[in-house]
Order: sequence, then C-alpha cells, then structure tokens
Amino acid sequence: MWAENAGESSAEGGYCRLVQRRLSALVSPRLARRLEANTVTAIDLLVGLAAALSVVLGQYLLGAVLVQAFGVLSCTDGEVARIRGETSDVGDFVDTMTDRAVEVALVAAVSVRLYRDGEGPGVLVAGLALMAAVLLLVVSSEKFRSAFRVRYPKGAWEKGFTWVSAGSDARLLVLTCGLFGSAVVDGPRPMLVALVGLAGGAWLNVIWRVVMLARRLSKPATTDGRRFTP
Repeated sequence: MWAENAGESSAEGGYCRLVQRRLSALVSPRLARRLEANTVTAIDLLVGLAAALSVVLGQYLLGAVLVQAFGVLSCTDGEVARIRGETSDVGDFVDTMTDRAVEVALVAAVSVRLYRDGEGPGVLVAGLALMAAVLLLVVSSEKFRSAFRVRYPKGAWEKGFTWVSAGSDARLLVLTCGLFGSAVVDGPRPMLVALVGLAGGAWLNVIWRVVMLARRLSKPATTDGRRFTP
C-alpha cells in the first residue's frame, strides 16, 4: 500500500537524509521481517500522538525523545513497504496524512502548554500562524507535483530552509530542540523561542517559495512543453 517514489531525496531535508534515513535503514529490515507497513504506520501515529500528550503534560524530555522516534518511524514505514513489496499510491497518501496530523497535534500541544504556563494568548496566535504557513508549504508542494509531474525540489531551491522549515523533519527538529531546552532549564522559554522562531521562519519560507516559483514560471517552456525536469 505504499508509493514507490516515497522518500525521494530531492524532496527531503538535510536532517532527514543525514540522520533519520541512516537510523531507519538500521531498523527497517528488522521490522519488515515481523510487521506490515500499515502496522508500522499505526505505531508511528501512536508514537506521534504520545509525543503531543507528553508535551501537554509538561514532560518535555520525553516529548523530545518521542518526536524524534516518530521522525525515524516516519521514514521506516515506507522502507518496510518497499522491502515487503507493498508499495502503492494509497500508502503514500496515508503516510503523508499521518505526518501532517501528528505535526498539527504537536504544534497545538506546544501552544497549549505554553499558554498554560502563563506565556499569554500570543502563543496561540504563533501556533496558528505556524500551522497556516505549514499548510501553504505542504499544499504548494503537492500542487507542484500534480501540475508538473515532478516533486518540488526543496533540496535545490530552498537549501537553507530545509534545515529550518521547508520539511517536517526540520520543523520537528526545531521543536525538539525547544523541548529539550525547556527540559534542561525547567522552564518554557526555550520552547517559546522555538515556536515563535519556527513560525517566522516558515512564513519567510512561504515568501521565498512564491518568489522562486514566479521566477521559474516566467521562463519559457522547453521544446517538449515542460518547465521543470526531474
């Protein structure tokens, strides 16, 4: 039930390629001998929701560990599918929806926890702003793929943003750093800095993407009618 092209390097961030994919490569062959890809996805979803719950309860260190475990499992389920020969477009859809649902839950959890810690209603606005920016980034990537039949080349066009906001791996890494910092100092301020900084970075990313697409679309198409090549 998984797509063959899931996880193409051109659509992944640097942290995913350098860390998460290397860890998942160690885990996937072992899981593939025992579990179906759908089961791994279900476990991935539960781990992500557990991370969000940990944040709401103020368990910042546990939340940080679970967020990173979720990131690795998010790579693992597609790899398990390819090893077992269970690939399909439906699986790619389910995987993507799982990632988005968990990311929304985590941002909401961080915002609610900060509000409960007395940081004021501004943190809720920051959380909503971040979700809006992520929605625009995700939708623009998917529309690019459906319109031009190639994945949006984040790695080539948004090199700096791939470490901050362009992909879920980078965004969850920033949130993880904020959670770990809050666990170390036993206070919400590092998590607040991560949330506000990530919201600002994501909106800058949106503006940059609009500029890049406008520049590329203004160029004439090739002789075969395509503007973009894989």
